Amino acid sequence: TDIFATIAEIAGVDIDEINDSKSFKSLFSEKKSIRKYQYAEMKNEKNDAWTISNGTYKLLVFADGEEEMYHLINDPYEKSNILNSPLTTVEKKTKEALEAELLRIRN
Repeated sequence: TDIFATIAEIAGVDIDEINDSKSFKSLFSEKKSIRKYQYAEMKNEKNDAWTISNGTYKLLVFADGEEEMYHLINDPYEKSNILNSPLTTVEKKTKEALEAELLRIRN
């Protein structure tokens, strides 16, 4: 969705946000964050899933209730689902924050 605001800003429109679209034009020239979370949806014949990331952790929630969570710094290829073992306090708090934001976005 961010492509709309980005193109508008590049075209000279004096706005960096349109509805939920935020321009990422500044990322072409400087290191800066425009969003606290990144969200995506997947729907195909096999799976429906939603994913949210804070840049360090990524949570995937499937329509059947299955969940996966990855530490993207330590595991950038998402090979080790950290939900398969007990979570640390930081991981638990992060999962709760990701779940809350996912709920907010989806509702």
